[in-house]
Amino acid sequence: MKPEIYRNYYDIVILPPKPVIEYSISLSQSLRPYGKWILGRRQFIPHISLYHIPVKPNDFAVFVSEIASVLSRSNAGRLQTTAIQSNLLMFDKPDWIRKLYMRIIKRTLPYFDWSYSRELWRLEGRDRIASKQKYYSMYGTPMVGINFEPHVTLTVFKDSVEQHKLPQVKFERHSFQVDSITICELGPSHSCQRIVEQIPF
Repeated sequence: MKPEIYRNYYDIVILPPKPVIEYSISLSQSLRPYGKWILGRRQFIPHISLYHIPVKPNDFAVFVSEIASVLSRSNAGRLQTTAIQSNLLMFDKPDWIRKLYMRIIKRTLPYFDWSYSRELWRLEGRDRIASKQKYYSMYGTPMVGINFEPHVTLTVFKDSVEQHKLPQVKFERHSFQVDSITICELGPSHSCQRIVEQIPF
């Protein structure tokens, strides 16, 4: 059964190259017994999120043009894997990506559909909760500042999983040059379910 697609809810992402995609999928498959879903090539696509944003259909074209404008004035760089933390394949956070994601947020924020009815985030627990609430009220996402950690989500664990019993997975170092930004339409757990646009630098 295909997962639900959350219409008009987008993620501005970096899609890694094929070796990183295949590595991410293999890690996700090794966690299959513990997860609610696994990564794939056509749904639950491996990606590195920059900004989650609901956009009204009438605003979508200008929303895309704003991203293209940001990229035309930005320099992309390289990303590399740094660790596996629980269900996340982590990447480094060089200066170029710190600047890029905030430029994208600030230029596309005027098109954020604050009337979007679906619950976007659950802000609970004690982990950085004050900063997450602050950024959520400002930008519609808590994943800003210290909370912005480039990663690929490998799966979302079932509620019954005891993480200390998870299998050891093999970390591999990968590095790649970023050459484009992709807009995905989202599904469960902020997963990338459909590629909508790809914009080169």
